[in-house]
Amino acid sequence: MSEELPISDFVDHSVEASLKKSFSELHLALRVAIYAVDASQSLVKDVHSLTLALSEGVECSCLFAKMETQAKFLANVSCDILKASASAMASSVLAHRHVYLRDWKVDSAHKSGLLHMPFTGSHLLGADLEHMLH
Repeated sequence: MSEELPISDFVDHSVEASLKKSFSELHLALRVAIYAVDASQSLVKDVHSLTLALSEGVECSCLFAKMETQAKFLANVSCDILKASASAMASSVLAHRHVYLRDWKVDSAHKSGLLHMPFTGSHLLGADLEHMLH
């Protein structure tokens, strides 16, 4: 994505910016997910070790502390993945709206309103489209 293409149209520029942001956010989510996988695999091994230690009557307080730290890390990482994925989805929706509205013969104020209206999850432009057009 390092190659820059000449962009003459504002819509093309907006779409490209939204898609680049989406890519960056997904890249972040992927990096964080890799750490989560590593931590969860480590936690699984520690649970197994704890099970064996408990069956043998071994002191396990340090294993419990380590597992608590791993669980807290996984909770934080999960939130980071959720935030990055939601941001990437929002950028993707904005890019899709730019493409969809490109050829609409509507003034820029209405078009801007349509671009930035809340996403309901079922329709690209939401139920408020009728209200904005009238």
